[in-house]
Amino acid sequence: MAAKRRKKRIRIEDDQSSASVRRFNSNFDKGFISSFCASCAFLRPLVSSVFLWLSALAGFAISDEARAAREPVLKQIDLPHSYYFREMFLPQLTSGPSGVDFSPDGQELIYSMAGSLWRQRIGEDVAVELTHGPGYDYQPDWSPDGRSVVFTRHLNNAIELWRLDLPTFTAQQLTKTNAVNVQSRYSPDGRQIAYVSTAGSGHFNLFVAAVDAAGLGPARAVIAPRESEISRYYYSAHDHTINPSWTPDGERIVFVSNREAAYGTGNLCMVALADPAAIKCFLSEETSWRANPEVAPDGRRVLYSSYQGRQWHQFWLTTLSGDATLPLTFGEFDVTQARWSPDGRRVVYISNETGNLSLWLRDVVGGERKRVEARERRYRRPMHAVTLSATNPQGRSMPARFSVLGADDRAYAPPDAWVSADDGFDALRQREETHYFHCASSCTLLLPEGDARITAWHGHEYEPVQRSVRVNAATTAALSLQPLTLPNWAPSATTADMHVHM
Repeated sequence: MAAKRRKKRIRIEDDQSSASVRRFNSNFDKGFISSFCASCAFLRPLVSSVFLWLSALAGFAISDEARAAREPVLKQIDLPHSYYFREMFLPQLTSGPSGVDFSPDGQELIYSMAGSLWRQRIGEDVAVELTHGPGYDYQPDWSPDGRSVVFTRHLNNAIELWRLDLPTFTAQQLTKTNAVNVQSRYSPDGRQIAYVSTAGSGHFNLFVAAVDAAGLGPARAVIAPRESEISRYYYSAHDHTINPSWTPDGERIVFVSNREAAYGTGNLCMVALADPAAIKCFLSEETSWRANPEVAPDGRRVLYSSYQGRQWHQFWLTTLSGDATLPLTFGEFDVTQARWSPDGRRVVYISNETGNLSLWLRDVVGGERKRVEARERRYRRPMHAVTLSATNPQGRSMPARFSVLGADDRAYAPPDAWVSADDGFDALRQREETHYFHCASSCTLLLPEGDARITAWHGHEYEPVQRSVRVNAATTAALSLQPLTLPNWAPSATTADMHVHM
């Protein structure tokens, strides 16, 4: 889950400042507020305000750079309550699989994992890495001719569409909008791509563009932007159109729209490209960003995720007329991001039933299912195992949070770790938000060759530790955490209230 944190970095500029003030400022620059508030984000504004007030009282100057450095992740999106769409709609860095699609012959899968795209043959346990940045790659969609994959790449605080040529491993950027472009889907004939973009508005709108060997043609909005008359709190007044899925004839697109819907991300709707004004919504439900309706190859059934009547997202089946809505799966866990096999006999999907994200195949008739595991990962560049641990001043092991950046400036985590991320960052100091994971004692992960940057922190009472590690073979890195010492004039305790969304 993306951490709800808003960090301020403070720099005190005064030649007469005391050594204790310099030490406190140094702790802020090292990420003290970030570590201090990793488990209590609600204190951050108060801590920063107290420090600013004390600094002003002491006559210290706060630089303009320090005041305005932090910015939101993907600030192009003009919507309220970013934690909802970031956690449930936008692709996130995960240690397990996310975003999957079948090959045109139904014998292979391509999926995102650890920010790269991977290819794996069904029935085998070897996954082959196809991409490794720069940035993080998500949401692959296999072309009908089997030669390429269109996907999204999160880089430089934007998400753009890219295309990977499978025979040559050549990646081509398709959009250059500096916006957020997601959920790209080839049309059945491979001549068009439907996708969701914030370009031009800051809101999630559905676009279609022709695609050929040269790239992506001019994009056009499938549905004209509009505002609903109904009041909404958790969503913008501007309607969105998300989760596109083509019908087999390539003439219509099924999607989710919140047109005149007060709650949830909207209803399941359909539109003919030849008549975009004639929108037909065939299923009314309070969805939550993850519905992802998928039209079956027979053109009659629609599979989607719903938490209707329960606390977890499970699969439901309906028709393009909204008839015979039936639950397909059950369980106290989430199943999302389903894709039909080309013959319509089974689906592949992502589940969190194991505690982390996992990949599954399921027969539509009969319900038999099988987990797809990558027991062997074949990387496209040399990787080495690094074992991390944190110790207290007495040398005893202690749990800690770690943030690891490889030599390629990408975040890494152990294969079984749950990856979290900040909701903002200082663009003057780092390229992207901080990703981190919890390590109970020692954790092992694979890193590319070169210098890795490792940060460890533990609660409020210890200073964060940063260390550079040269990775050229299997190695260990033990980071010693020291108690945090504050100056005498710093407040020893703070009273605050906590607001938690469950």
